[in-house]
Amino acid sequence: MTAFDKNVAGYLTDAFKNGYASHAYIVEGDKAYVPSLLLECARIALCPRHAWDECEVCSKIQNGAHQDVVKIPRDGRVRLKVEDISYLVEE
Repeated sequence: MTAFDKNVAGYLTDAFKNGYASHAYIVEGDKAYVPSLLLECARIALCPRHAWDECEVCSKIQNGAHQDVVKIPRDGRVRLKVEDISYLVEE
């Protein structure tokens, strides 16, 4: 985790613990590290303690088994398509 990731994780952890988290965040960056950053954000948002630990929720997210965390295959595309959203609805 980079220093930037730690700053984002710290901000989100504080936001969820103190009740001022937003309903959405826009994330932009290098595609090499954004997926891991988004997983970290999901762990913070969904974990009952809003932290990365070894609880059941965090383990499910890490293993790709959490029902609220779905990775959409993008195949190198920049934008989402209607089919992508349909895939989410089916999940």
